Amino acid sequence: MSKKAYVLNLLTSKDFIMLQKYQDQSPREFFTDYTSDFLEDMDEYIQTNQVFRINILGQTRSGKSEAGQTIAFLYTQKFNLCLKKNNFANKKFKENFKNSKIKISKLKFSVDNVYGNQSEYLYATRKNVKNRTLFFGQISLIDEAREMGGGLGSFTEYTELLNINNIIAKYCPSEVFCSPSKWVSDNAPYGLIARKKDFKNKVVWLQCFKLFNTEYGIDEVFVGWVGLPLHPYNKHRQLYEEKKNIWIEAEIEGNINDRLRLRHETAKKVAEDSRFMSCKNKKEQKILLENMIIEGKIQNFNNSEIQDIITNARMIKDDKTE
Repeated sequence: MSKKAYVLNLLTSKDFIMLQKYQDQSPREFFTDYTSDFLEDMDEYIQTNQVFRINILGQTRSGKSEAGQTIAFLYTQKFNLCLKKNNFANKKFKENFKNSKIKISKLKFSVDNVYGNQSEYLYATRKNVKNRTLFFGQISLIDEAREMGGGLGSFTEYTELLNINNIIAKYCPSEVFCSPSKWVSDNAPYGLIARKKDFKNKVVWLQCFKLFNTEYGIDEVFVGWVGLPLHPYNKHRQLYEEKKNIWIEAEIEGNINDRLRLRHETAKKVAEDSRFMSCKNKKEQKILLENMIIEGKIQNFNNSEIQDIITNARMIKDDKTE
């Protein structure tokens, strides 16, 4: 028999009105505490070496970030326990990585694994791949995941994130994506919406949905409520707040997106290459950039970005020769 969700004791008449459609459409699930089922499914993903991705929605101060961090800590604890007891589905799990460049070791979740957005996460992942510092099963929190912004290179960046995650799936990178109002990650088994804080028991209550990818986008099925306690790591919470303050200050000051910064840094690198100005025209310079991408000296860019980098590099070179 399903356990009744304690959050129902906390909901106000206004809350019930707002949630009326869920009660009408899924009356059994509306009263169900799904917490243990949710955590059991997470355990299964860990034990069977599957990527565990979660979408969490919620407005500011709803508790979505706290819930995301609690999931990351619980995930890390379970992973380390499985590693210690060799409880993975593949009993020869550790042996398979003896001569591998993938690091297999006890995991740690810290503010270093918390990212302000998908761009920051993408470039950190690419850096870890290049430096061979990825840990199998590492979970990360993308704290304010955003919809694709539409700027130059934004779709390419979105595609690169999908491609990198597919390519390094054997590293089993797990992720928690937090967003104000829209599911932003494909291939996530669950989506959560932060609804109510239980201040007395220090628990965040979230609606839980099973997510399915369809030809029309992400479909959702409401399955019950999940109650997640606030994590007990106060030092981590302090460091997290400090990191978040830096993000907020950057946004207020007109934060430059990582893709724009990367193009500018690449333009400076290209301008310093002696071969660049020896090219007869922009066509040859474009070929040079494409060769540098193939050689792994710079990362891949789409055609519009390459033209932007060439123009920027020529301006930098002209400034230096004046």
